Amino acid sequence: MQSILAPRKAALSASTAFVLTTLFSAPDVDAQQSIVFAFSGNVFNLDGGSGLVNAGRIRPDEVGVVTPISGTPYSARTLIGSGTQWAWRGDDDNDSDLVDSPTAAPGSDTDALMVKRFMASGTLTERDLCISKEDNYSTTNGFLDGDVYYHPSQGVVRTFITEAQVAAVTGATSVDVDAICQDTNGDLYLSFDLDETTSAGPAENSSIVRVPAAAITYDANGDVSGVVGGLVEVLNTENDLDTFILNSGLRSNGAGVPFNSTNDISGLEIDPNGGTWVSPVNGLTYPNLLLTWDSGSSNDGGIISTAGGGSIAVINGVPMGSPVATTGQHLGLLPQSTGQSDAFALALLDNFEFPITLENYPESQLTGSDFGFSRQEVSGATPFSPVAFVLSIGPSGPGTALNSIAFPGIVNGEFYEPSTAIVATSSLTDARGYAEQTLNIAVLVGSATNICWQVYDFGQNRLSLPAPIQF
Repeated sequence: MQSILAPRKAALSASTAFVLTTLFSAPDVDAQQSIVFAFSGNVFNLDGGSGLVNAGRIRPDEVGVVTPISGTPYSARTLIGSGTQWAWRGDDDNDSDLVDSPTAAPGSDTDALMVKRFMASGTLTERDLCISKEDNYSTTNGFLDGDVYYHPSQGVVRTFITEAQVAAVTGATSVDVDAICQDTNGDLYLSFDLDETTSAGPAENSSIVRVPAAAITYDANGDVSGVVGGLVEVLNTENDLDTFILNSGLRSNGAGVPFNSTNDISGLEIDPNGGTWVSPVNGLTYPNLLLTWDSGSSNDGGIISTAGGGSIAVINGVPMGSPVATTGQHLGLLPQSTGQSDAFALALLDNFEFPITLENYPESQLTGSDFGFSRQEVSGATPFSPVAFVLSIGPSGPGTALNSIAFPGIVNGEFYEPSTAIVATSSLTDARGYAEQTLNIAVLVGSATNICWQVYDFGQNRLSLPAPIQF
């Protein structure tokens, strides 16, 4: 394989890598809360990704993450890239390709994010994050745009709640889940992409719909196994949402009051600061919620709370917007001259140990001759640490999936296709934990080869998430 690689930096052997794992331990888990999000367009990390293209931006089909820290500069980064999403699923459409799109993840844009808070146990990992996508993806492990799903283990897709269950419990018909969250009692709060008629009456796409735990049967995994209709509640109208936004005082970056006549809720989460609010529709009391919204124009990633009839949300002591000009810096994003796009998904993570993310640039499906190289871009590694780029040969044939194995107590993270793995190159990360290497791909284009890249970080004794390439 060395003949197809760009000139090597001092390579580390696989055996050396694993001997040295015993000398390092993972860093302490930060108890602060982290925000996971998706946007309707590309957004860019405040630190610029050290000049790397994919590592420096978060695409609409990916999941971004940031941990706000009061009084300290911080930057967002990609948490789950499009390549990792393909790697987790495998070839579920039986076309022998592990990656079916050069630039998009399964189901295209990320439409909703959710953390299970009822019956939760153990350590939360990136595989536990529930996702809903903008488009239907109808293959063996497919989903609909109203499904909320996750990847509990390699090659497995599990649905937290299906589109059919959402329709049955709410009475809605054209179900496309646009936002969802769960409280510790098992109640669900959700919003739809389109105006709907529910068993509780009209629910605009700007409305919050509550599904009480009494209407849900959860299985041993904490997933929805059955529902009972007729118990849902509609908590607000579009006018109420406008009032929340106005009361918050949040202003866009040069765009004034960040809403118009097409507002709809795009993200929901339980407010970690607690408290309650009273529904203007039914007069009942509910836990305060965080929300993001699609205004049809820029709101610069603002997050508000229902607290106080509408207020700028606060995470880790950091306001999630400004009463003067919200620029996106509260999410660790680079301000744009025309403002950020709208945040399309929102969830909070507690006590979360972040993985190292690996992304391919410019594409992850290379079947033509448009590019003569492929660059692997790393984020979230230990600053000024040696890292080894590990290449594995993926399985071939219809319906195959990457194999992965964990080595608890030896190395952190999953090792993909270890039987074929070689250390291709090594490098040092920069001050922000970024690194890269470049592969000369000319001889592989058209070979129908599946390969999978990972990075081993000596500083964290950790393997990165996978980034497969389909040639």
